[in-house]
Amino acid sequence: MNWKTFKKFLNTYMNDSEQKPETDETKFILGIDLGSSTSAIAYYDWNHKQPEIIDMSGGYGKPSVPTVIQYIPETKEWVYFEYAILNKGYYNDITISNLISKIGHRDFVEIDGRSVSIATIVGKYIKELISSCRSINPRAEIVGIVVAIPNYFSENEKEELLLSFKLAGYEKEFITFITERECILNKYHFYEPIQKEKILIIDYGSKEARGGVVDINPISETDVEIKCLSSIVNENIGVKNIEDEIVSLFKHYYCEETKSQNITSEIYEQIKSFSYTHKDLILQNNQNGKATKVYFNFAYPPFQKTITEEAVKQITEKYKIEFETFLNDIFKKVNDDTTSDEITAIICAGGGFEMTFAKETIQNFFPKSKIKNYKNAKAIISEGAAISASRNVGLLQEIRYIIEDKSKREEDIGIKIMADKKEKFLTLVENNAFWWQKHKNCILIVNQSTESPTSIELFKRDHAGEINKFYEVILADLPKRPKGTTRINLSLEFLKIDTMNLKIEDYGFGEMFPKTDYSRNFIIRE
Repeated sequence: MNWKTFKKFLNTYMNDSEQKPETDETKFILGIDLGSSTSAIAYYDWNHKQPEIIDMSGGYGKPSVPTVIQYIPETKEWVYFEYAILNKGYYNDITISNLISKIGHRDFVEIDGRSVSIATIVGKYIKELISSCRSINPRAEIVGIVVAIPNYFSENEKEELLLSFKLAGYEKEFITFITERECILNKYHFYEPIQKEKILIIDYGSKEARGGVVDINPISETDVEIKCLSSIVNENIGVKNIEDEIVSLFKHYYCEETKSQNITSEIYEQIKSFSYTHKDLILQNNQNGKATKVYFNFAYPPFQKTITEEAVKQITEKYKIEFETFLNDIFKKVNDDTTSDEITAIICAGGGFEMTFAKETIQNFFPKSKIKNYKNAKAIISEGAAISASRNVGLLQEIRYIIEDKSKREEDIGIKIMADKKEKFLTLVENNAFWWQKHKNCILIVNQSTESPTSIELFKRDHAGEINKFYEVILADLPKRPKGTTRINLSLEFLKIDTMNLKIEDYGFGEMFPKTDYSRNFIIRE
């Protein structure tokens, strides 16, 4: 059903108390979280008046499924989710993982001698994901879908992902994309009153951990102003890194027990599948002082190993330290002077919070704050998307988030040089880079004698390619050298979102003019 048609029907029902709606249980309003490694789907439960995650694990209580699809040429069969991982290595399969990271590039995959677009393959995945509603009600009719996307998804990525929904047959039901941040806020404000406060949002996923402080300021009954005061990404603590170490541990156990020096690619895939089925148990049990026994049933002869708490701590301890650094960085690189003591609530989202050490680190870091560590952290985004879908069709009161996020630069910053008799722009800070990232440095030859003052100009280049000068420094005290015999190193670091430090160092010019300790810093405020 077209979601706009459903919205008109719902509005009529809401305004006419004598009219009864069609059977509520057959109408499904969905929220989908298409993650880089795992995906989840939730629906709005009409009876209980709340969002509910759909368990696609076959009763094992795991709401998210891998964002993986596999094609088996021998049987011409498409395989989805866990089976696509567990099957790997048994056939001449074509397994495509991290599907969403491939969206937006107009890529193709060779399938049975023909090129199949990534958009088509993602469409197949979406269709299978949505079909899980049939497990709740075989007569399910989809009447609205909101899809969560990363906060900085490009227009090209949105366009190709929308094409995937069209190819899946859900063009009419598709309502809109909303950012993961908005999904998390939707879930939070479904249960908590909208009030002026500062909250910390942490989304701990497979590839990275993302964290940021947001300032919430309600300006009307329906409009909420959201200022993103920090937005930090750390790829070093992605869950995938920890999972890879568990694979290495299991590989060590296998080689030790079987006395194998080298293992085949098929055995390695079996070890990876085995690790996938045991990782959650290990990362949750061992941190509570419990050892975990695992039975390597794919080996010949089979054998059993006990994974001790110490063995797991050897893996997780360095990630715990890095996680603490990540939390500190959130407040070091905040746009104002917000401290951790001012945070009224911490929202923990993402599968990373299924690991005990992540939960404990948060609790120790914020002993006085209200931690909204929902029962299923992975479900938050899909449930928030389902709430958003319900607001869009008129089932719930609308809330409009007006988000101001200046974490990413909207223009290039650099200098101009002459190269091959042409003027060239050298970039120091790239468009779309986060302000807090480490940016490029640039080594420049001063094309004049340093006996007289030297001018260095900084320029901004916008999306249209227009270049404008915005800052100039005069260096009157460089080491005195002839024209073309002085190299200087330029680096630009943001101290705050609107304050940067331009550092200029003398790099000398070979043995004749050695490098000196000359270094100058210039504070630039936008």
